Amino acid sequence: MDVHFRPETESRLQELADKTGRAPNDLIEDAMAGYLQELGEVREMLDSRYDDLKTGRIKPVDGEKAFDDLRDYPAAIQHFDAANRIRRRFEPFDRDKFARGVGGLIARYTPEYF
Repeated sequence: MDVHFRPETESRLQELADKTGRAPNDLIEDAMAGYLQELGEVREMLDSRYDDLKTGRIKPVDGEKAFDDLRDYPAAIQHFDAANRIRRRFEPFDRDKFARGVGGLIARYTPEYF
């Protein structure tokens, strides 16, 4: 497998090789082996935490509510905004779905209801 680096990365790698007396290929091999091992460990940890959430063994923390309860309103808003940014990446705003929801509210909560 051939790996290509930007010139500045290759230069830094060569500097490290010169300082340590090790071949650049050995440095890359060690770095990738460590990275892949750590990636596997993180994946296992995330899988186990997902299983804990899915089975109900642990409950997720509502960060917005937690900060709100502490009366740390700026942190609560930051958490709310961050959650919304993440949600929008996976579920973009759907105007039709929103309109149906509003229509359902209007139909349910008529003047007679109140």
